[in-house]
Amino acid sequence: MKPEVIEVSKLRLVETEAMRDAVRLCLRKGLYGTELTRFLTTHFIVDLDLLSEVLAEIQAETASEAA
Repeated sequence: MKPEVIEVSKLRLVETEAMRDAVRLCLRKGLYGTELTRFLTTHFIVDLDLLSEVLAEIQAETASEAA
């Protein structure tokens, strides 16, 4: 049986969506900044560059909603 081949771009998309969900959940639970990063890196394997991208995206969404 051959292993399933997953395109890197599709894997990255799934990883990004999962990261967005995790960050939003943490924010709703009151975890911010260092606490948020510490929680995610302690409990999950986290790509810190992706985390930075997702946080910037969520901050931009929040800022546009507030305006």
